[in-house]
Amino acid sequence: MTKRSQIVIALSNALKAINGSPPYETDLQNQCFAKLKFWDEINDFPSVYITPGTETRDYQLSGFAWGMLRVCVKVYCKDEDLAQQQLEQLLGDIETCIDLNRRLIYDVANNYETAEILINIKTTDPDRGRIIEGIGTDPDHTSSTTFEIQVLDDLTFSQTTAVETI
Repeated sequence: MTKRSQIVIALSNALKAINGSPPYETDLQNQCFAKLKFWDEINDFPSVYITPGTETRDYQLSGFAWGMLRVCVKVYCKDEDLAQQQLEQLLGDIETCIDLNRRLIYDVANNYETAEILINIKTTDPDRGRIIEGIGTDPDHTSSTTFEIQVLDDLTFSQTTAVETI
């Protein structure tokens, strides 16, 4: 399993702590997954789906690199009257959960952890519902938010691994 996948799974597991008890307002009921699903595939609401995005590297002279992994968090809510409010509460709960879990251990065997999860929100794209022909607007709400996760990459480890595989 790649580091990217391990980080997304660790973040997904951390967000499963959103259970409606303080400091959270929303009960996510463990509906947080490290994969991509689209609106028509989802049966349980609210739901959160997390996927890895682009990754950049900042190489340092002292033999390591900072890796910045963008993570896309898709939030799906459905409620007859309060879908927008539920979406806003869940986004707030996600931010609270990330604040409480700034460093994620994503590889227990090697004790690898993220340096920091930066709530450096690049985009938040809310969708106010689907338009259904002849009916109007379906009371569904989604949001797609991108976070950045900073990871320390020890280049000496990477170079040793590359030499061994040749």
